[in-house]
Amino acid sequence: MKKILLFLIFSVSLFAYGQNEQLPESILHSFNVKFPQVKSFDDWEFAGEVYSIDFYRAGTMYTARFNNEGVWIETGEIISDSDIPSGLQSYAKKNYPGLPICYCEKVEKSGKQFLYRVCIRNDTEEIFITSDLSGKNIMVLEK
Repeated sequence: MKKILLFLIFSVSLFAYGQNEQLPESILHSFNVKFPQVKSFDDWEFAGEVYSIDFYRAGTMYTARFNNEGVWIETGEIISDSDIPSGLQSYAKKNYPGLPICYCEKVEKSGKQFLYRVCIRNDTEEIFITSDLSGKNIMVLEK
């Protein structure tokens, strides 16, 4: 009897855990509407009230971000360090010497606005540096 009870508890907890790991239907629907040509995604996470969904298209990795209501916020295309504008590269090297770049992305926001974002990590935080497409209008956000 104890084995049956333990099995039932284990089964219910696995079911509950699996339910928590599902992307909410509203977010999945919004993703499918925004990217109908993408048939599957690689991974997703929820942080700071934003759902981030990683997917590949034509061999390139993208991250689409949606708010709690399923409204698209932005999509970032992962790019190499050498693809960011020289002004942004110079700023990062000058102001954060020796710190590794975690990733770089070209970001599309609503209204067809584009920017570049670089993530730099030190021992305690991630630092996000953005610029317009020309590498000017640089902004820093420390998280």
